[in-house]
Amino acid sequence: MFFERVIWIYTADRNLEKFKQFGLDITRFRLIPNGISRRLSSSPISRADLGIPETAIVFLFAARSHPEKGWCQTAAAFDRLSGGAAENAYLLMVGRGEEADAVGQKYADNARIMLLGFRSDLDDLLEVSDFTVLPSRFQGESMPLFLIQSILAKVPVIATNVGQIKELVVGEGRTLGVVIEPIDDDERFVEALHEQMTRAIRDGLVVAKRSFNAVTQHFSIERCVDQYTELYQDGGDAAATRSIQGRVPFVRPPLVESVKSRDMKKPRSRRALRMVT
Repeated sequence: MFFERVIWIYTADRNLEKFKQFGLDITRFRLIPNGISRRLSSSPISRADLGIPETAIVFLFAARSHPEKGWCQTAAAFDRLSGGAAENAYLLMVGRGEEADAVGQKYADNARIMLLGFRSDLDDLLEVSDFTVLPSRFQGESMPLFLIQSILAKVPVIATNVGQIKELVVGEGRTLGVVIEPIDDDERFVEALHEQMTRAIRDGLVVAKRSFNAVTQHFSIERCVDQYTELYQDGGDAAATRSIQGRVPFVRPPLVESVKSRDMKKPRSRRALRMVT
């Protein structure tokens, strides 16, 4: 079968690396980021359903079972929390497989590490969470959907500098959380993750509300549909000549000021969050 023209769609800049590496023509490629709509249940799960106090600080981790996704390292970092911070913090871990089983066996005595298995209500769980943790060291990472879901839910993230995560979280004036380096040494990596979790509980994470709003629009399902519709309507003619308009827009860094946690979103306990306008 022959076509008059072919346009290739990619969802993140990382997808182009191999094509550039081999000197292939990328003029017929167009960036259209994933579009996501939040799926909240009519009867969402509550903290009470999970046995978690409303005043607690909740970290949410979700990943497939892979050694480089950070299951064991996240649990180890959380298990090191001590004092008052430890008594008021919980770690929800979503997913199943060998890595989840390993965490369950090693940290069976820590009741605040809660293995929830496979869940279809991740958006609901984000509503009861204060922070998300994405400690991936997977070199094939580009822009994880869980990261995008966290941003759409306006939940600050603790993530690693792999793929395009750093660019999205703290690039071009955005402040959506903190990013640590994916250190190969497990002990140093766990300690770095533990330090950021401790800081999140003690001092909160400084995040920019305007950054959340801009990125939320960028990854909306409506924008995604509009871009595909435009591509079909113009037949791809413009894709090879115009500069790609799918990048996350620049957001000017706002002045930092602390506000109460509940200024951001009413349903969630956000005592550890410091928001800037």
